Amino acid sequence: MLIIDCHAHAYSPDEWRYPPTPEARRPPAGIGSLEHLKQTCQANGVSAAVVIQTHSFYRWDNRYVSHLAATQGDWIAGVCALDPEDPKGPTILTELVRDYAIRGVRILTLNSGHLDVPEVRRLWAKANELGLVINVVTSTVHTDQLASLLRAFPTSTAVLEHSLCINRAPEKAESLRALATLARIPNAVVELCDLPVVSNEGFPFKDAHDLYLRIIELFGPERCVWGSGFPTEFWVEKSGVSEVLEVFVHHLPLNEAARSQVLGNTAARLWFPDLARR
Repeated sequence: MLIIDCHAHAYSPDEWRYPPTPEARRPPAGIGSLEHLKQTCQANGVSAAVVIQTHSFYRWDNRYVSHLAATQGDWIAGVCALDPEDPKGPTILTELVRDYAIRGVRILTLNSGHLDVPEVRRLWAKANELGLVINVVTSTVHTDQLASLLRAFPTSTAVLEHSLCINRAPEKAESLRALATLARIPNAVVELCDLPVVSNEGFPFKDAHDLYLRIIELFGPERCVWGSGFPTEFWVEKSGVSEVLEVFVHHLPLNEAARSQVLGNTAARLWFPDLARR
């Protein structure tokens, strides 16, 4: 079975060449490095990874994720993050795709707290023109604005990171209602991440199973992607990649076709067309 990790972050040990932001959240030495990611993927049968710009470490400086996209493109898809308020954003995005084979862009809300604004639409439109997958980091607060953007660009594909940040949501029922609304829009894809964080139990996190099964039911497995939250030692803590993956492989009662879609086939179609054709 093809397995692709759709939510990984990577950190370079060379902070002179790839300097972090002054307020960076820094993992322990060696955690989250390229070598660590490679070893973790190989140990768990993961064929490829989507490496997402670590905003809390590099902010809008995409040099490291671009380096990985350009040099490890056979198994890493790089997703950059650009400031929607930077008027040069669409031009920068074009250059990142042309020069480094970046395959996606991560969009965050403006400092004002808004999402569906001209600045975001300009960047979204360029990403759509370039054929990129759009990762959106937002919560239920922006459900209506996100729905508006999805409908404005029906040929784009947008991945709802962290299932609309359900990991931080105090009311999971509200998150499910918002996800149900967005699931009706066919170009929305949901990322299944953070199961150990959502759970109040230890492995295999059974109290969160029904929630994730409901999300899969809402979107259909063909619009679901699995993510580990690598490096889990830093972002998940109570679970490693192997435990998170084992829940999806062995504990969630999915049929094999659905499991294959969630764990790899959907992601292959979005970020790894060569793997999808094998």
